[in-house]
Amino acid sequence: DCPASVACRCTVFTKSDMIHLQNKGIPIRHIIAGLHEGVAKNFKSTLVNNRELAEPVAFIGGYASNLLARKAFERVLGCKITVPDHYTSVGALGAILNAISNNHGARVTSDQILQLKSSAAFAAVRTAPLSIDLHPFAECGKADGLPAGKDVIDVYMGYDIGSTTTKLVLITPESRVVYKCYIPTEGQPVVAIKKALRNCVETIDVKRVKVIGVGTTGSGREVANLFVGADDVVNEVTAHARGTTHFEPTIDTIFELGGQDAKYTALGNGYVVDFRMNKVCAAGTGSFLEETANKLGIDIAGEYETMAMRAKSPYRLTERCTVYMESDLMSYLQMGGAVEDLLAGLSQAVVHNYLNRVVQDGRIGSRISFQGGPSLNKSVVAAFEKIVGKPIITLPHREVMGGIGAALHAMDEIKERVAAGEAFETRFRGWQVVEQAFVHEEEICNRNVNCHNQCKLQIYKVGNDEAIYGGDCGMYESRQHGKKRAPDFNRVRQELYFRHMKGLYRVAGEEPFKAKSGKIVIGMPRSLGFHQLGLFWTHLLTKLGYEVVISPETSSEIVDRGIAAMTCEACFPVKISHGHAATLKDQCDLLFMPMLIEMESHQGNNAFYCPYVEANTYMLMAALGLDAKKVIKPAIYFKKGKLDMQLSFAKEFRRLGLKFKDSEFSKAYDEARAVADNFNHEIKRVGSEILKNLGDRRAIIVIGRPYSAYDSRTNLNLFATFSRLGIHAIPQEFLDLSGIDVESEYPNMYWGFGNRILQAAKYINRDQRLFGLYLTSFSCGPDSFVLHFFNHEMNRTRRPYLELELDEHSAGAGVETRLLAFIDAIKNQTQITILADKEINFMPRKSTAPLTERTLYLPKMAEGARCLAAAFRHLGCKAEVMPTYTNAGLEFGKKHTSGKECFPCIVTTGDMFDVIDQHMATGANVNDSLAFFMPETEGPCRFGQYTRLHRILLDKYKYVNVPILSPSSEDSYRFSGYFNDDQAIEFRKLAWQAIVYSDLIEKALWRIRPYEKIKGKTDRVFEEAMQSGIAAIEAGGGLQLIKAAKKAANAFSSIERTHEKKPLIGIVGEIFVRTHKESNQQLVRMLEDLGCETYTSSVAEWVEYTTHTGIEEAKEAFRREKSFGNIGETAKFWLTAKYQRLVASFISQPFARLLKERFDHSTGHILEETEHIFSNHINGEAILSIGGALAFAKEGYNGVVNSMPFTCMPSTIASAILKVHMRSKAPFVDMIYDGSIMPNRETNLATFAFQARQNLEKHGRKA
Repeated sequence: DCPASVACRCTVFTKSDMIHLQNKGIPIRHIIAGLHEGVAKNFKSTLVNNRELAEPVAFIGGYASNLLARKAFERVLGCKITVPDHYTSVGALGAILNAISNNHGARVTSDQILQLKSSAAFAAVRTAPLSIDLHPFAECGKADGLPAGKDVIDVYMGYDIGSTTTKLVLITPESRVVYKCYIPTEGQPVVAIKKALRNCVETIDVKRVKVIGVGTTGSGREVANLFVGADDVVNEVTAHARGTTHFEPTIDTIFELGGQDAKYTALGNGYVVDFRMNKVCAAGTGSFLEETANKLGIDIAGEYETMAMRAKSPYRLTERCTVYMESDLMSYLQMGGAVEDLLAGLSQAVVHNYLNRVVQDGRIGSRISFQGGPSLNKSVVAAFEKIVGKPIITLPHREVMGGIGAALHAMDEIKERVAAGEAFETRFRGWQVVEQAFVHEEEICNRNVNCHNQCKLQIYKVGNDEAIYGGDCGMYESRQHGKKRAPDFNRVRQELYFRHMKGLYRVAGEEPFKAKSGKIVIGMPRSLGFHQLGLFWTHLLTKLGYEVVISPETSSEIVDRGIAAMTCEACFPVKISHGHAATLKDQCDLLFMPMLIEMESHQGNNAFYCPYVEANTYMLMAALGLDAKKVIKPAIYFKKGKLDMQLSFAKEFRRLGLKFKDSEFSKAYDEARAVADNFNHEIKRVGSEILKNLGDRRAIIVIGRPYSAYDSRTNLNLFATFSRLGIHAIPQEFLDLSGIDVESEYPNMYWGFGNRILQAAKYINRDQRLFGLYLTSFSCGPDSFVLHFFNHEMNRTRRPYLELELDEHSAGAGVETRLLAFIDAIKNQTQITILADKEINFMPRKSTAPLTERTLYLPKMAEGARCLAAAFRHLGCKAEVMPTYTNAGLEFGKKHTSGKECFPCIVTTGDMFDVIDQHMATGANVNDSLAFFMPETEGPCRFGQYTRLHRILLDKYKYVNVPILSPSSEDSYRFSGYFNDDQAIEFRKLAWQAIVYSDLIEKALWRIRPYEKIKGKTDRVFEEAMQSGIAAIEAGGGLQLIKAAKKAANAFSSIERTHEKKPLIGIVGEIFVRTHKESNQQLVRMLEDLGCETYTSSVAEWVEYTTHTGIEEAKEAFRREKSFGNIGETAKFWLTAKYQRLVASFISQPFARLLKERFDHSTGHILEETEHIFSNHINGEAILSIGGALAFAKEGYNGVVNSMPFTCMPSTIASAILKVHMRSKAPFVDMIYDGSIMPNRETNLATFAFQARQNLEKHGRKA
C-alpha cells in the first residue's frame, strides 16, 4: 500500500536505489512494491506514452506470473490486465505458427552450427591474456589479535557500512589491527552492524579491550553512529585516504571500486587534494561483478579470478554501461565463447569503464593503491595494470581500509580535541548494545514548511537518541554541522525573487480556480524558464491585465506526473516541466508556454537556450494533448530586444483572439524590465557583499542553470546542506560576470548558459578563495560539452571541482558524501594558482593555415564525402576521406569523452587521432603535414561544439599547429575566410554539385538493390558511378558531371530486377548517424535483408534548409533595419538558393524516370507539414525529421525510421512529437546508436519491418 520510490529507467539504477533504500531501513515490502510500481511506470513512459489502451490488454512473458506485477500494471495503466494461457511461451508459439503459415522452417545440423560459429558473424575483438608483472599481488592477511597476557588494551573502533558489505575494525593507538570483520550488509545495515559486533564478541575477549574512540564511515555511517555511539563520522573518501597513507605514506593515487560507488582520489602530502566519484549511474562497481558471476554459476571469491587469469584470448566487451556489458557477455556466451575469456574481458571492461567515466583526465600518479572488494580479485588488478601501464599496489587489510581510516580519523579528532583542552569521553554504548532493542517508526515528513517532497521518513530510536532516514534532501541523515551556520543563499535568492512579485500571482491548488474580477487566468508552470524569467513574465502579464497563477513547488507527485507524461527520454528538468504543465492545465484559461529561443548576450556570441528548452512547448503539447488555442507560445529572442518581442506577442495574441495594443505592451514591457533589472542589480549587490565579507575563508560557487539550482527537487536542498555545514555556497547568479571575455577563446559557444558558466569558471580562477561545484542533470546535452570546457578551465589552475549529476534517481545521502569529501579536498589545498587575463591563449575563430601544403582529411559521413574530397582536390588541396570506425579510433574516442556526447563526436574524434597515429608510424611531421575538415553549426544543437573539443585534444597531445577547417551553417557553408573570394565561390559551386551527384547515385542504389536479380550488381554499378563522378568533379564538374550522371542513370536502369512489392521505408534522423553506415550498423542493409526498400533523407536536404533559413533570417533582419548590408545579405542567400535548385534540376534530370517521385522534400514542403505541431524558430534537424516523417507518411511510405545517436537532442525532440503524430499514419520506430551491439536492436527493427509489411498489405504503396 506504500510503495517506495524505485527508479526503473535502468537495472543499474534500480539496484542502486533498492540497496540505498534498504540501507535507510525502508521495509522490504515497500521496496518490492516500489520495484513493481517502477517497472510499470517505466513501461508506460517509454512504450505506452500517452496512448489510450483499449481492452483486452494481454500481459505475456515470465514476469506476468507475478501477482504484484499484474496489480502494478493495472494501477499504472488504468485498465484491466489479462494473462492468457501459455503466457510464458507466446513468442515461441507465434514463431511456430508463422513458420507453418509461411511454409518456412529447416532442419539444422551440428556441422552448420559449427560453421556459423567460425563465420564472420561470430567474430569478436580479442585482447592479450592478463598477468600481474609490475608489482606483487598481496593477500589481505589476518588481524594480529590480542597480545599475550591479560592486560587490557586501548583500541579505536572503525565501522564502514557500505551498500553491499559492512566492515568493523579494532586498531590500537600504535596502529596494530587487533580485529577485523568483513560481512555482507544484505540490505539490512542495523542487522549487519549488530552481527559484526557479535562476531567480535565471540572472536576475541572484549573484556581485555577498552574502546576509547569510535569512527564511522560509508553510506550507513549515520546508522552506525546511532547504534554504536560514534565520536566521529567521516566520509568514505577521507577515511580511505587516512587508512591508506598510514600503511603506505608514498601513495599518491587511490582507485576504489565499492559495491555501488566508484571513487578516484588524488593525494598530496597524505591528504585528499582531488577526488571523483561515479555520477548518477553506478555501472561497473563491485556488485555487478558478483551478480554476473552468480548468473554464470561461478564463485566470485576464488573461482572467478582463477578462470579469468588463465584466459587465453579475453573478449573486448563494451564498457560504457553494465547493461550493455552484460548483453555483450551473454551474446558471446550464446555464441559459444569460453567462460574464461568472457570473465577476463569483463574485468577489463569494468576497468575501462572506471577509467573513462570516473577518473577521466584526473592525474594518475606513480604509486597507485587499488581498494574495495574487486581489489581482492587478481584479474581486476591485472586488468588495471595492463590498461594503466603502472604498478598497482594491493595493501594488506585493504578490504577493511575504510574502517581502519574511520578509526584513525576518530583518533586524530579526539587527540585534537584533547589538545585544545576539551574534556572527552567516548560515546561508545558498550558491547551490550548487541542486545539492546531499538524502535522503528514511519512518518511523512512535514518538518520543513518550505519543502513539498513529502518524503516517507524511517525513524529509529535507541535509548534517548534517534536517527531519521528517507529524506531526499539528506537533512536528517547527517549529524555533521559547522561550528557556525552559513547563510542559505538559495533561500536568500528565492525570498528576494518572490518578494519582487508579491501579490501579483497565486499558486494553483491553494484556492479553487476562479478568475478574480472576471480577468482571464493565465497559468505559468514553475519549471525551466520560470526560475530565470518568471519574475519578468508575471509583471508583464499582470500589467497587460491578466491574472497569473503558477504551479506549486516541485513535489514527488509532480515528478511522478511528469515522468508518466513523457514521450521521450530527456533530462530531469524537462520531465519536471511535464509534471508542472499537467498540474496546471486545468487550473487556468490559458497556459503561458513561450518558446525560449535566445537570451540576452553582452558579447557577440549567440545566446541560445538548449534545444529541449526551445522545443519544450511543443513537446508538452504533444505529450499532454494540449489544444493550441489554449496555449500562448510567442517566440522569445531577448537578444533582439523589445520590438521583436512586441511583434511576437502581437502575432500570438491575435492568433488567440486576445486584445493587443502596442503602446500597452511597450509600457508593460518597460515596467517588467525595470523590476527584473532591479532584482538582478540587487542579487549582484548581495554577491559583492558576500565576497567582501568573506575574508580569507574559502567558498564554493554553485555553477548551474537556474532550473537546476533553484528547484528544491533538482538541487536536493544542496544550499541548505552547505549552510548546515558552515560552508558559503554562492549561486553563480550572484557574481558580476560582466566584462569577462569568453568569445575570444570559445568563439562558437552559442548557448547563453554555456557562456555564463565559462565566465564563472574564469571568475573562479581569478580568486584563490573560490572553488566550483557544477550542478548538472543526467542527459543534459549542452553539459556533455560545456563540462569538458569547464574542466579545461579548472585544469589551468589545478583547482579541484565537484560535479554533481542529479535526476529523479538521486538521493541526499549519496550527495552529502560527495559534498563532505569536496570540502575536505578544498581544505587541503595549500598552493592555489590565480590566472590572470594575459595568461590565456586565445584560439583563432578560423583556421588560416595554407591548405595546399597539407593533406586535408574529411570525415566519412555519407558516401558523398569522397566526392567532396574531389572538390577540394580540384582547387589544389590534397584531400582524402578519413578511414573510419577502426577499433583503435573508437577506443581513443571513448577514452577521451564521457559517453554523454553525441556518438558522431566520439567517432570523428577517434577517426582524427587514428589518422594521426598512422602518419606518426611513417615518421611524418604531423604538425606540418595534416589538416582536418569538420563543418559546424551556430547552434543550438551540439554539433557546433565538436571542433572546440577536437582543438583541446589536439593541443593536449601537442598537435597545436594542426588546423581544423570549419565552415559554418551560419553562412550556409560558404567557406568564407578559407579561400580567396573567387576560390570560395568556385568551391561552393563544385561542392554543391558533388553533394547532389553523390546523393542521387545513392538514391539509385537504394531504389534498385532490393530488387536486383544478380546479387552485388548494384553495388558494383554504384562504385563505378562514384569513380566517374569523382573524376568529373576533379576536372571541374559542370557538363562532365552531367555526363557522368547520365551514364550512371543508364547503368542503374539496365540492372535486371524482380517486380515484387516490398514495404517502402523512409529514414529520417540525425544527419551523421543516418548516413554513416558504420555508426548505424548498416541500417539500410538490415532493412533490405528484412525485405524492405528504403529512402534516406539526404545531405543536400540539410544544405538547402540552411540556405532557406539564411534567406528568412536575412529578410527578418531587413525588416528590422532597412540597410544596404541587409539587402545584400538577402540577395546573396537568394542567389545561392536559385543556383542550388538549378544545379540540382540539371544533375537529377537523367534520374527522373528511375527515381520517379523519389527526390528530396523541399524545405517549404517540410515546414508546411509541421506548421501546426512545431516551429522553425527551433532551428535544426528536429523540424526536418518531423516534417520529413510526416511527408513520407502522406506520400504512402509504409514506415518511418528515426535513426539517431544516443542522447541526440534534436532527434529526441522529433521522437517526442512523432510518437504522437505518426500513430494513425504509419509504423514509426526510433533506432538509437552508440556503438554498442544490442540484440534487441535487431529485434526491434525486425518487428518494425513486420508492421511495415502489414501496412503494405492493408494500404498498398502510393510512393
